[in-house]
Amino acid sequence: MISPSTLTQAIAAGIITDAQHQQLLALEKTNADVPQDDEKLRFITGFGDIFVAIGLVLFLGAFGYFLFAWTPAVMGAGSAAACWLLAEFFTRKRRMALPSLLLLAGFVGNIVIAVSFTLALSQSDKSPLEWHFALGGLVAAVAAWGHYRRFKTPISPAAGCGALIGMVVTLVYAVAPDSAPLVVPFLLLVAGMIAFTLALRLDFQDPARETRRTDIAFWLHLLAAPLIVHPTMFWIGALSSGSNPALTLGLFFLLALAALAADRRAILVSGLIYAGAAISYLGETRGLSSDTPVALALLLLGALILALSAGWRAIRRTVLALLPARLRRVLPQAI
Repeated sequence: MISPSTLTQAIAAGIITDAQHQQLLALEKTNADVPQDDEKLRFITGFGDIFVAIGLVLFLGAFGYFLFAWTPAVMGAGSAAACWLLAEFFTRKRRMALPSLLLLAGFVGNIVIAVSFTLALSQSDKSPLEWHFALGGLVAAVAAWGHYRRFKTPISPAAGCGALIGMVVTLVYAVAPDSAPLVVPFLLLVAGMIAFTLALRLDFQDPARETRRTDIAFWLHLLAAPLIVHPTMFWIGALSSGSNPALTLGLFFLLALAALAADRRAILVSGLIYAGAAISYLGETRGLSSDTPVALALLLLGALILALSAGWRAIRRTVLALLPARLRRVLPQAI
């Protein structure tokens, strides 16, 4: 998008006339009436991304296979180094979206493997394996921060947060394995709420969603959604045979309101499977035949998604109008 100051300079330099300037402004106003996607996913910049991604998967997979002949630690360190070097070209120079995501994932994951197995194979370190992976998660989080500083990949902050969450979960299993199944869901929920809050803050700083902040926020929302939804649905037994479908659908309705308020769909998508299960259970209790409840759930969920897609902005404006003014001020504004 060309800024007004640039257009003014173009008129002064004789590049365009004032009449052409007015025509451009009229064209921009016309395009503004065309609905735009609220969440632009910069995931693939072209088919070249897919082509390079296939090459990276083949190369790094075979490269790691040969390095594994030494030790997993050598494989992790060598593969992480290869991901960094390849990112120097495909991420820093070419700015290719999908290859950059794969290289980041390979870099962070292989850092965990390298650190964990280096400690595990060390003769002097006799601590439990969980401690090794916890330290690997911490080093991977620091490495993800360094990766972001170098390459500015929007998913790097979310990858670093994911590594830290993995470290904390591993530590819980190392310190209190008997209590871990009860403690971990709570920790995941807290981590999801923190990631969700950070994402909302970035969204608020970029209401037009034109800068890197919105891309970082997208991946944080994608990280936060399952961390919030799955522990909550686990606690109420949403997928168990004795679940309460009304409670599940009530929570799904709250998720839909949160998605509309935040103008992000990830948290809503994470709850779809639970809403479908609740609708299916309701159909079974009404005596429907074996396959009908599943078809009914798919039909209603599909209709809901289509309705939200068609009227997202209008519904969101209505939801925001019902919220307190203090809450509206910290949420992305309705467009």
